[in-house]
Formats: sequence, structure tokens, C-alpha cells
Amino acid sequence: MNPLVLIDEIDKLGAGYRGDPAAALLELLDPSQNDSFRDHFLDVPVDMSKVLFMCTANDLGTIPRPLLDRMEVVRLSEYDVPEKLQIAEQYLIPKALKESGIIQTKVEEAEEPNQNDHEMRDTKDNSESEFASVQHKIPESLAIERSAVDKLVRWYCREAGVRNLNKYIEKISRKLRRGGRTH
Repeated sequence: MNPLVLIDEIDKLGAGYRGDPAAALLELLDPSQNDSFRDHFLDVPVDMSKVLFMCTANDLGTIPRPLLDRMEVVRLSEYDVPEKLQIAEQYLIPKALKESGIIQTKVEEAEEPNQNDHEMRDTKDNSESEFASVQHKIPESLAIERSAVDKLVRWYCREAGVRNLNKYIEKISRKLRRGGRTH
């Protein structure tokens, strides 16, 4: 067995009163030591020589240099503007509008299940996303215009991913729900 250990956001590791996680990882990644690694919590020896470690990071500058030297760094490209716009339109906006209560998923209940109900469920299960069945009957005054999303992406959410874009869209949808009032 060759296990995989995924460590998300390794650049946010910090030493505390319980020890230094970077030092423990350094020991784990050392081929001369990792076949006799000792788990101090369980107090048992563990062979870590066949384990593959994958780590994610946003900023390599905060990872201790000795630890970074033992890693193979693979840089992934960021989303470009058209990709972010597609993600926003297909996933983030419908999700935010649904969570804020502006749009609702149409749920139809029948007294007796029939063949059509079964077909509807199958179609819903096979959809690419959970928002494929969302009814987009939004009043004009509550719609988020494409030009607004474009400006968000280009001028306010310039990070590699879509985390900040999602936060802005959620904030806008909450304001739309309140009628545009700030308080």
C-alpha cells in the first residue's frame, strides 16, 4: 500500500506551544529517517517511506526554506477572466441567489408517484450541477448584470482562484435581498 497524505495550505503552518509542524514534516520527508518515524501521540514506530505527500500553498515565501528544499514545486496556472466569468455565471451566482432566497428551486410534489416523476428525478440526478434545475425567474431589478461581474473579476477579484469573487457575489446577493439597503 502506498498512501497519499494531502496537506492543504502548508504555507499557513505555524509553530506553537505544542511544537513545530514544519520540523515534523522535515523529519517525515527525510529518506534516512522516514522508515523509522515515531508517532509521539500513539508512541509507535511508523514506516513513512512509501507515503506520497502532496501540499497546497498560496505563498511559497512563508514555507520554511529547509522544508521547501525537500519539495517538488508544481505551479498551476490561475483562472483567466473568461473562465472566472463562466464559473460565476454557472455556479457562484445561482448558488448565492439561492442561498439568499432570491430564487428558489422549483419543487413539485404529486399525490401519487408516476412514471413522469421518476423521469424527472433521473434528469435531476444526471444534471451537471445542482443548479441546472434552478428556475431563473428573477425580476430585472434583482439580476446581476454580466458587466458588473466582469468589473468584479477584472478590478476587485484579481487572485488566482474564485474565493474573493464568491464572497463579493454573496455580499451583492444579500444586498439585493434586502432591497439594496446597507443597514
